[in-house]
Amino acid sequence: FVERIEQPIRLSGLFNGRIENFKFTRMNIDVGNTHLSGSINMDGLPNINETFMVIDLRNSIVDPEDLSFLFNEKTLNRLTPMGRLSLDGQFLGYPNDFVANGNFTGILGAIHSDINFKVNEQDFDQSVYSGSLSLKEFDLGTYLNDTLTFQKVSMDGNISGKGLTRNSADFQLNGHIYQVGVKGYNYTNIVTDARLAAERFNGLVSINDPNLELKAVGSIDLREGKNTLKIRALLDTAYLQKLNLSKDSIFLRTELVADIKGLSLDSLEGTADFRDFMVSYNTESLALDTIHLDARRDKDHRSFIL
Repeated sequence: FVERIEQPIRLSGLFNGRIENFKFTRMNIDVGNTHLSGSINMDGLPNINETFMVIDLRNSIVDPEDLSFLFNEKTLNRLTPMGRLSLDGQFLGYPNDFVANGNFTGILGAIHSDINFKVNEQDFDQSVYSGSLSLKEFDLGTYLNDTLTFQKVSMDGNISGKGLTRNSADFQLNGHIYQVGVKGYNYTNIVTDARLAAERFNGLVSINDPNLELKAVGSIDLREGKNTLKIRALLDTAYLQKLNLSKDSIFLRTELVADIKGLSLDSLEGTADFRDFMVSYNTESLALDTIHLDARRDKDHRSFIL
């Protein structure tokens, strides 16, 4: 451990107790660009994984690169994109199971959290978390290394799940997304109480954006071999060109009830009903009272009724 420390560490303050149980108050710790100010109470050393800690920080700055000796490579890879962070808050618990309650501000935006974080020591990206989370202008695309798909997000709510990457994240979110950038469009006013994961959605979402008004409840699973859609939705407004989903001017409105499987015409199975359907394409439009789709398949034949 000691040989991994590459920079001098400077400490000052009041130390009271023994190594196995001590309080470090009026604390100042400096290493590289990192400055920690506040107090530390630790009980359980020298076994760090069984040591209970209460760390109170104020007016502090953390650069993950300065503290690289504390983390394995995977953990450091998830922390490095955050850059230097200004923080005020408290960390309470064990190194692999703690509550982080505080404000964090850095190059990616601002975070306020009151979250219990359980570290997966075998795979940090599969770590488990639960609690309240607030983001302000947080650059999600940069953090996920996918700026073409995602841009900045502002939100607050309660979150519970696991996973820290786009492909590993699987969580329940009950909250209000004030704005989120997706593929170059900034969606606003989203309320969700749903389970979200890569290519999956299950729950309720309401969007009240100038170019997309939608209320939906149900589930979508676009994973390979699944491709299921069970949903009831009211799509009041959708301007696809303004949402960067079409090169042409397309407007959609309908009420939808669907229980289908498959994404192509050949693989489609199930039923879907559209009511008060309207589509406008450039200068032309079409309105239909109802559309009913019924696709079935058995080992001898398949039927497709529209």
